[in-house]
Amino acid sequence: MDRLNINRHWKRIVNTMNDGLILIGPDGTIVMVNAAFEQLTGYRAEEVVGKPCTTLKCDACEKALECGGGEWCSLFSRDHEDIKRCRCMIMKKDGGWLPAVKNASVLRDDDG
Repeated sequence: MDRLNINRHWKRIVNTMNDGLILIGPDGTIVMVNAAFEQLTGYRAEEVVGKPCTTLKCDACEKALECGGGEWCSLFSRDHEDIKRCRCMIMKKDGGWLPAVKNASVLRDDDG
């Protein structure tokens, strides 16, 4: 499959995943979620896209925010490494907690 077709079908490809996927913009707003995220959390994409990622009250993120450090999220600091297999809890739409294993990476363009 060529690059053009992959780009055209990326949403469909991402929605075949069984793992919840969330894309966060550099300012902390939710840019997109996949179908598995919707099923796991009870949130429809329309309810969370454009909202701050803190809406999910991830306990690992809350602990990092309490420590400070200048960035709204430590993942976005220049020297921070990817997050691998971080056990955390996120709040579902119904107020219950969803145990999750979080992997997070910052995707940078050629300009950083």
